[in-house]
Amino acid sequence: MPAYDESQVSAEEMNALVAYIRSLKKGTTPDNTQRFPAPVGAPTERTPSTVPTPGGK
Repeated sequence: MPAYDESQVSAEEMNALVAYIRSLKKGTTPDNTQRFPAPVGAPTERTPSTVPTPGGK
């Protein structure tokens, strides 16, 4: 998500956005509307995170 300047969004608008996101339930998000398939060679399935865990375990 790109950064924004506080003058672009009022506190009321931000609170409304947060309330909307919190109100979403699984399955109520909009359908994917991408028009183009993923590029050739791009991963198409989620894989476990490769971020190291604290303590190196």
